[in-house]
Amino acid sequence: MAHYSSLSMAAQGWYYDLLSLLIDEEVADIKGTIIEKNKGNRTYLYDNYRLGSKTVQKFIGLKTDALLERLSGLNELKEKREIRRKARSSLVKKLRTERVLSPDVSTGKVLSALSASGTFRLGGTLIGTNAFRAYELELGVRFNSGDAIGTMDLDIAGFERFSIAVDDVAIPDIPAALTSLGYNPAPSLDEARPWRWINHIDSAVREVEFLTPCFDEAEHVKYLEALQVNAQSLHYLNFLLRDAIDAALLYRDGILVKVPRPERYAIHKLIVASRRDKRGILKSRKDLLQAGILMEILHETRPGDLSDAYEEALEEGSAWRTHIEYSFEKAPYLRRFVA
Repeated sequence: MAHYSSLSMAAQGWYYDLLSLLIDEEVADIKGTIIEKNKGNRTYLYDNYRLGSKTVQKFIGLKTDALLERLSGLNELKEKREIRRKARSSLVKKLRTERVLSPDVSTGKVLSALSASGTFRLGGTLIGTNAFRAYELELGVRFNSGDAIGTMDLDIAGFERFSIAVDDVAIPDIPAALTSLGYNPAPSLDEARPWRWINHIDSAVREVEFLTPCFDEAEHVKYLEALQVNAQSLHYLNFLLRDAIDAALLYRDGILVKVPRPERYAIHKLIVASRRDKRGILKSRKDLLQAGILMEILHETRPGDLSDAYEEALEEGSAWRTHIEYSFEKAPYLRRFVA
């Protein structure tokens, strides 16, 4: 049995229309004048406006040609917000008829709150199975394997350095947003630095975890300045988060999030699967299943992207190659997708 089937061409068009409208909406929220800040070899754009007696500088994004083109039509974007909202609602309704995966109510509430606070604008990236579910629409397919998509957790990751560089913070802060939804800090070895949030009562999402790449020998808890949360650092996560892309989720009239590039997600799963201990054997199997589904699709539709990500991972060092080879030994059929 094939692990996926293709969506209609119409559905693929609806999705990219929805994504474009959501990106437009984020830009349309600008209240003041646009200013630039240079950090190293990058230029960041900010919305500079007055709020009461103080000046606020809200991070818009990295200065790119695509962002500048959107900003050039800012006045029109502001005038047509209600028209876009109705259009988004209509597109979400159409996409639901394609029977693609969408967040359940509790997941949608959490992601909507995180998005509203600025989590994804400020460098946060949705990872794990909830990101995997978003690849149906990104890749124009419908997943046929239920074993690959079940989850009870929600994982958000971000770079510590970027979180410091943006000179902006989530509002409301993420701990306050999670507390309002019934989540509490989970006990950890370092009680002062919890990085997992748990809802024991009425949510299908039991845990919300925050993660960040580890560049040190030991994995430990760090602080993400812009998101104002602690995050557990993990090796190999930097590979997953590079060049994250925008994605639209089908909740209400759409939620704009960031997810890893699908080819990076697939190769990263090869690495993660081999790092699981014996207690994580079921998660390891799911890792390999998700990797296999994405690699099969990408081998057919975006072979260059998959090949580039695979070669990049191999060049990272011997430990990376060892983990990938171990996963190939566990699932030999995967090797042919990057042969």
